[in-house]
Amino acid sequence: MNIRAISDVVSDLGEGPIWSPQTQCVTWTDITQNIFHTADFNTGATRSFPSPSMVGAIAHTREGDYVAATQEGFARVDIDGKFSPLQTYSKVIDNVTLSNGMGWSPDAKYFYYIDSIPGVLKRFDYESVDGCLSNPIDLITFETSLGIPDGMSVTTDGKIVVALWDGRRLEVYEPSGKKISEIKLGVSRPTSCTFGGEDGNVLIVTTASQGIDLATEPLAGKILAVTGTGLSGLPPHRYG
Repeated sequence: MNIRAISDVVSDLGEGPIWSPQTQCVTWTDITQNIFHTADFNTGATRSFPSPSMVGAIAHTREGDYVAATQEGFARVDIDGKFSPLQTYSKVIDNVTLSNGMGWSPDAKYFYYIDSIPGVLKRFDYESVDGCLSNPIDLITFETSLGIPDGMSVTTDGKIVVALWDGRRLEVYEPSGKKISEIKLGVSRPTSCTFGGEDGNVLIVTTASQGIDLATEPLAGKILAVTGTGLSGLPPHRYG
């Protein structure tokens, strides 16, 4: 297994990586610094876009721009970083504490969702036509003293990969919720992950430098490319 930094950017709270097969770039947000970045996967060349407020997550749209979850609500973001508010949305899950990882099974039958503070990954039945969720179960309950479940991704064969904040690792689970393996990263605070690269077999991981001594963790806050895991992911979903 090999781990390298894709970009020289050091994020305070890097989160929400998304992969673009069309541009071979990865985009992620630094929540506390009100900024998001886009880096060329091969060269590391990075463009940075300031945000008018905190951006918790960002996604590609079918039109080629972005939609973002901001401190004030949802916004459309053009390719030059201009934000335009979107105020139409509906609630699908309530009574949450710290929302984090989301993903779908390869057949779109199930939706996965992580609530970090109780340390639970929930599975819902998913209706792809109207987006309705039903029949929630607590699929995985984590021992949060060993790491708090944060972002996640799903592999081509349905495995679930979870980043553990303060856990220095990712954990890999069967769709049944049975733990298979761990991927140790050498950084205390991995935050989320996705798959990218030409064959979808590069695990892309965001991390945080918040509260970390960079002299002891030089990769903290970097966005990482992890190869040789034997895992691969599906092409990313696009909004719209």
